[in-house]
Formats: sequence, structure tokens, C-alpha cells
Amino acid sequence: MSGFALVCLVLSAVIYLSYISIVYIKYKPSCISESYYKIKHGYMFTVWMLLVSFLIFPSWVECSPICFQFLPFLSSVALGIVGLNPKYLGSDRVAHIVAT
Repeated sequence: MSGFALVCLVLSAVIYLSYISIVYIKYKPSCISESYYKIKHGYMFTVWMLLVSFLIFPSWVECSPICFQFLPFLSSVALGIVGLNPKYLGSDRVAHIVAT
């Protein structure tokens, strides 16, 4: 694995674990998507999801065999869609649920 992909993977893991730890200790949501409703600044959920999806992408692509390299792309796009459509309750939840 290249140095860039390794740094991206480590940053992604640190950001992911930090957000999960802080949110679960402070708010105790029943699922990750519920943290959007629990935290004071809901946009932080979107920022977190986009950062994780963009940072993990290079290492996923590098570790995947050629015939499966479309899967990291689809996974990152789906995670980005979840971040951009954080509301899983109400009438505008279809994109969040489909991407999840």
C-alpha cells in the first residue's frame, strides 16, 4: 500500500472512531444516522460522512483486485449520499435509506 493510501486510511479511521466515540458517549443514539438529530450542529454529520468516504476511497481502490475496483467507488458514493441526505425520518428519507 502506498504512503498516501495508508495516511488516508489512518486519517479515515481516526475521524470515524472519534466521531462515533464522542457522539455515543455524549448522546447515546440508537444508530449512527440518529446522531444527525441528536448533535447540536447537524451539518457535522454530513462533514463526517463525506470526510470518511473520501479518505477511505484511495486505500479501498488500492487493496481491491482490478475486477472489483468498482465496489470502492460505489461504496464511497453511497456513503456520500447518506451524508448529503442525513434525514432518515420523514418524507425525504428515500435517498438516505436507498444509499444505506
